[in-house]
Amino acid sequence: MAQRSAAIRSHSRDQLIGGWIDYCDKVAEAFGAKPDLSKLFFKDFALWRRLMFGPSVSYQYRLVGPGCWSKARETILEVDNRVYEGINEGKNHILFKSRRKSLKEKLMNQ
Repeated sequence: MAQRSAAIRSHSRDQLIGGWIDYCDKVAEAFGAKPDLSKLFFKDFALWRRLMFGPSVSYQYRLVGPGCWSKARETILEVDNRVYEGINEGKNHILFKSRRKSLKEKLMNQ
């Protein structure tokens, strides 16, 4: 109980803040979805490095176990590109241009 109290502090009755990644790891380990990082170090060093030093993404729990996904590895390795495209270029950029053009046309017609 003392360990739990030290790990979790309460900001209000409705919100508890704790070690989110540790919690996700424990849940994934309970049903066999947590990847074995020691095996990945030797088997797939690029993936191991991304899991250890990159952002924590939910795709890592889709590498093994129930609900595993064949594109999880590829998605983890490309997460930086996915974030960049989501906020800068790609379809969002094209959508922004078309919305801006539509807005200009709407303003011109008024």
